[in-house]
Amino acid sequence: MIFSGRAGIYELSSDIKLRIEKADELRKARGKLSQSILGEISSKFIITVGDRVLRSAISAGFIPNVCIFDMMEERNFIGPPENISGFLLLRTRNERGTISKDAWASVRDAIIIASRGIRTAVLVEGEEDLLGFPAVIMAPEGSYVLYGQPKEGIVHVLVTDDVKDEAIKLLYELFEVV
Repeated sequence: MIFSGRAGIYELSSDIKLRIEKADELRKARGKLSQSILGEISSKFIITVGDRVLRSAISAGFIPNVCIFDMMEERNFIGPPENISGFLLLRTRNERGTISKDAWASVRDAIIIASRGIRTAVLVEGEEDLLGFPAVIMAPEGSYVLYGQPKEGIVHVLVTDDVKDEAIKLLYELFEVV
């Protein structure tokens, strides 16, 4: 068992890493692919994963409830995003190609805190790319998780029970315990 939980709050039992032979499967967009955010979002609870997506959301006038970023874009340092000075900041570590227990817990905590009305940012030392999994699995139903699809655009995932189930299924298929 990779993780356990109840009522939408899951604990990762071990760090997990993407199976190299499954990387291509992960590159498929799992929601609606768009070039922008404008006109796409109808939820009051928004989670962004990635620096470019966060910057796009803010410039489009959407302030996310939770943002997950690493101050890197295509492995180049771009610095901190603007306009998140009022966010509660959580810090975590997450290596490339993995989801660490610490990063999983930070995303979980950020969602819990944001659901109480406090916008929360998760600054990742390492890489945030795979943290869309815990975001989708623990996000309130009806929220949107936005993440970047490299060189293609922004993926908009409307969180439903079916989407959560699919994310859990993919965790078991694509990842292994470290």
